[in-house]
Amino acid sequence: MSMTIRTLQVPLLDKTITVEHDQMRFIRIFDEPIGLPYEHEGKRGVQNESHMLQHIPMMDFQAKITSLLRAVLKDAKIPYPLKGQFRVEIDVTTSRSISEMPLLLLMKSVVDGINKEIVTDDHCIFSCSIKYNWRARNRRSAVTKSPDVLSVRLFDYNGPSSSPVVEFRKVHVHAVPKTDPLLLNYSKDVRWPLGNYDYQDDVAAALRNDGMQIAGGGPYRLHLLFLGNILSKDVDNMARMYYPILQQLGLRNEDVLEIVLTKQQATLADSSCVQIALAQI
Repeated sequence: MSMTIRTLQVPLLDKTITVEHDQMRFIRIFDEPIGLPYEHEGKRGVQNESHMLQHIPMMDFQAKITSLLRAVLKDAKIPYPLKGQFRVEIDVTTSRSISEMPLLLLMKSVVDGINKEIVTDDHCIFSCSIKYNWRARNRRSAVTKSPDVLSVRLFDYNGPSSSPVVEFRKVHVHAVPKTDPLLLNYSKDVRWPLGNYDYQDDVAAALRNDGMQIAGGGPYRLHLLFLGNILSKDVDNMARMYYPILQQLGLRNEDVLEIVLTKQQATLADSSCVQIALAQI
């Protein structure tokens, strides 16, 4: 049964944007897609002149991702970092709950492990997906073996969908989602730019006031499509900008078992938008 699409005009700090929605599972935001600010300014490891200490288990996990893919490329005598446009597929099978490894943050952590060493820049990742599969832990498994089994496949975005450029499959590795760094600032005066967070709150409030509510329970597949002048923007950072809007509308991490992100270049200003769709699995 088709749903009625409602249209809103949402006033922001410096402009008014049009937003469409169906009150349940579909949102289209007519605006140039934006991303969260990076955690470093000017140089890595520094935010607002305050030094940061990255989460060590996360860094170890990302290094493992890099090492596994780099070994495959070396064996195949493929020079790296790879150049081009790519699609990434991630599968995780685990006895751990989604609350321990929110999928979007786990995707971000894996992409960070691919960036720079495996591909020239994560701007060249045009599509990325992650799928969660729960499996009860086998009591006979070695205590030292991770309950997480990870597969990562990297495809040429414009090439055949069945032939990955590089991959590893079903490797036991302790998965660590993206974790905020520790700020080494004893005065605690480091501040994030607030503009993007105001954007999230204003859009979510307008949708909520017009009857948009995401039903709990799932399980859902979430697809975010970014259209605009976005060749230099990362799909995972843009997703982290818009995902909290859905959370304010009732979406729970544990209800999302699959996420698909896609970006497409659109040169006409009036064609820029973010399209968000939830589908029952």
